[in-house]
Amino acid sequence: MEKAATGTGAAVQVFTYPGVGHFYTDASLPDHDRAAAELTWRRSLDFLRHL
Repeated sequence: MEKAATGTGAAVQVFTYPGVGHFYTDASLPDHDRAAAELTWRRSLDFLRHL
């Protein structure tokens, strides 16, 4: 997806969260990782503020 987006000239920024499970943002599940989830939500909200 990153390659396809940059191929169109779009500015792309990719964030990874090593060591976390698939549903790490859901506090009700075993994969929850509080620090990674907080960072993800902060980055998501920052992105939305700049639309």
